[in-house]
Amino acid sequence: MLVGTVLLFGAALAVGWCFQHEENERGAREWEATVARLRAAGQPVEFQQLIPPAIPDNENLGAIPLFQLDTEQANDKSFDTIRVKSALKNIQGETLQPSGASWMKSQRSNQAKLNQFVADRYAKVFPDRQNLLTPLDQFDALCPAVSDLRVAAAARPQCRFQRDYTSQPPYARPMMGLAEMLALAKVMNLHAILALQAGNSPLALQDIEATLKIDRGLRDEPTLIAGLVAMGVLAIQMDAIWQGLDAHVWNDQQLAELQDQLQQVDFMADYQLSLRGEALLYYAPTLDYMRDHRESTLSFLVNLHSNQQMPSLLRWLWSLLPEGWYDMAKARGVSLYLRAAVEPIDLANHRVYVEKANALKAEANSLHVYSLPDFLLRLSAPSVIASTPVFCEGQFRVDAARIAIMLERYRLARGSYPQSLDLLAPGAGEAVPRDLINGQPYHYRLRADGTYLLYSVGWNEVDDGGKPAYRADNPAYLADNPKLTDREHGDWVWPPLPPAVK
Repeated sequence: MLVGTVLLFGAALAVGWCFQHEENERGAREWEATVARLRAAGQPVEFQQLIPPAIPDNENLGAIPLFQLDTEQANDKSFDTIRVKSALKNIQGETLQPSGASWMKSQRSNQAKLNQFVADRYAKVFPDRQNLLTPLDQFDALCPAVSDLRVAAAARPQCRFQRDYTSQPPYARPMMGLAEMLALAKVMNLHAILALQAGNSPLALQDIEATLKIDRGLRDEPTLIAGLVAMGVLAIQMDAIWQGLDAHVWNDQQLAELQDQLQQVDFMADYQLSLRGEALLYYAPTLDYMRDHRESTLSFLVNLHSNQQMPSLLRWLWSLLPEGWYDMAKARGVSLYLRAAVEPIDLANHRVYVEKANALKAEANSLHVYSLPDFLLRLSAPSVIASTPVFCEGQFRVDAARIAIMLERYRLARGSYPQSLDLLAPGAGEAVPRDLINGQPYHYRLRADGTYLLYSVGWNEVDDGGKPAYRADNPAYLADNPKLTDREHGDWVWPPLPPAVK
C-alpha cells in the first residue's frame, strides 16, 4: 500500500514537472516569436527605445526648480509632489474656474467674476496691503511663478521632465507631478485670460506658448497617463486661445505663431507612443515582476476586488503556476498593445480607421477570464485600448483650432469669413486639416448671423448635422455635469464663434 502511494505520488510529481517544463518552454517560444515578429515589422521591443533623449539643463524648461520634487510636501512615493503645488497655493483656492464658463460650450469668461475672484484671493493672502493694483498685477503678486515660468520658457527651447522608468513594482511608479501640471495649466490659462481682458494680447500669447512648451514635454513621455494629461493641459489652455478668437483680439502675427505651435501637435502620434510605452514600460515588466514576486502581486490582485485575507490554498496554487504562462501573457499583451498602436492609425494621411479600432477594443473585451494569460491581459487591455477615441477627439480639437485660426486670419485680410474652407488655401500658410475620421474636409457652414459651424462626423462616422451627443449612462454624475459629451456618438463640434467684426 505504501509503495503504491509512493509510486502514485512520484508519478504525479513527474507529470507536474513535465507539465511545468512544457508550459515554460511553450511560453518562452511564444515570447521569442513575438519579439522576432515585432522587430521584423520595425516595432520597438525594448523600453529604452522610447525614452526621450537627454537635454542640457540650461536648455530644458523641465529642469527649472518649479518642476523638481518638493520633499517637504511629498508623503507618498507613488504621488510625489513637485514644487508647482506650493507655487500655486495662493491662487488655487476652491476652484480654478471662477467665472464658471466653459469654452467648449461657447461660454465667455465673466470678467467681473474673474476680477472678484482674484481680488478676494489677494485680500485673503495679503490682508494688510491696500489693494490699488489691477487684477493682472494682483494675480502676479499672488503667483510670481507665472512670470518666472514665462521668462524660463523664453530662454529654454526644449522641455523634458525627469521620470522614473525602472523602479519596481512597475505599477507603483511615481506619478511625478502629473496632477500638478493640470493645476498649472489652469493657472496659466486664467492669467492669459486676464491679460486678454486687460488688452495685453502679447502677454497672453507668452502664457500660452509657455504652457504649450510644458505640454510638449508631457507629450514626449511614453506613458498613457502622461499622454492623457497632455491632452488635458492643451484642452485647458485652448480656453484662452478660443477667448481671443471670440473677442477678435489676436493680430495676424500672433495668429500665425499660434497656428505654427498647434501644427506641431499630433495626438495620434502621441497615442502610438503611449501604447508602446504601456506595453514595454509597464505591461511587460509587470508580468516579469509578477512572475518573480508571486505572493506580493497576488495580494495586490486580491485587494483590487476585496479586502479579505488571501486564502492559503489560493496562495499555494498561485505559486505553482508555470512561468511560461507569464511569458504567454506578456507576448499576447505586448502584441495586442502594439497592434492597437499602429493598425487603426495612419499618420501619413492623418487618419484613424474606426472599424479597426473598434475591432481591437472588442478583442480586448473578449479575452477569456479562465485562461491565466488572457486573464492578466484582461485586467488592463480594455481600458488602455479604449483610449483610442479619446486621443482622436483631442486631435480634432487641435485641427479645429488650427482651422479657426486660419478663418480668423482670412477675416482679418478680407473682412469676413469665407463661404468654404477651400478658400483658405493657399493663403492659410499650410494645408487645411481634413477630418481624421473619414479623410474628407471638416464640415463648415457659414450661418446667416455671421457665425460659423465647424465639426467632424465623430467616432460614429455619421454626419449628425453638427450635433454632439451627451452621455446618459450615469445619472448621478450627469446631475453635476449635464453637458458631458459622449465622444463615441454624435458629432465633434468646435464651439461657435461670433460674427465677423465689420
